[in-house]
Amino acid sequence: MRKLNPRIGNQIIKRKKPCRVYPSDQRVKSESKPSGKLGYFYPDVSVACGKPEFSDDNPKTLLNATLIVEVLSDSTYEYDFNEKRLFYAAQPSVQEMLFVNYEKPLAVRVAREGEQWLIADYQSLKEKIPLRSIGIELATKEVYRDVSFPKPDKKAIKTLIR
Repeated sequence: MRKLNPRIGNQIIKRKKPCRVYPSDQRVKSESKPSGKLGYFYPDVSVACGKPEFSDDNPKTLLNATLIVEVLSDSTYEYDFNEKRLFYAAQPSVQEMLFVNYEKPLAVRVAREGEQWLIADYQSLKEKIPLRSIGIELATKEVYRDVSFPKPDKKAIKTLIR
């Protein structure tokens, strides 16, 4: 998962898309519409298409992210998916978000369709995740390359099935 940046970046370059990929040290700004609260976040990956816009403050803050990628664990899921997602969704430039579970093969794509957000789950290592906002597809097996998942406990599975 540490290599999501180059995997996304290489596809953007190969397809000659006018987008730039930023690592997890790039701060992104968003405003929650209902509360008017400002949020400053450091997503695992952010992509801006077209000319990137930055604030004048320090550190420079990306103002027009198109795609946000967050890698989730059990400890960060609640905040990243339920809280930060709402901030990102309020940012007009954000067209898509990808939430990738680190502990099991599960990626959730959240995409803007007009005024709505559509959610799709990808749970198989044989699937491809379309990132339409930047014009690429990510193979889930590439997203999870070099990740070792714990073997399922067959006794626990039998207990659940009974």
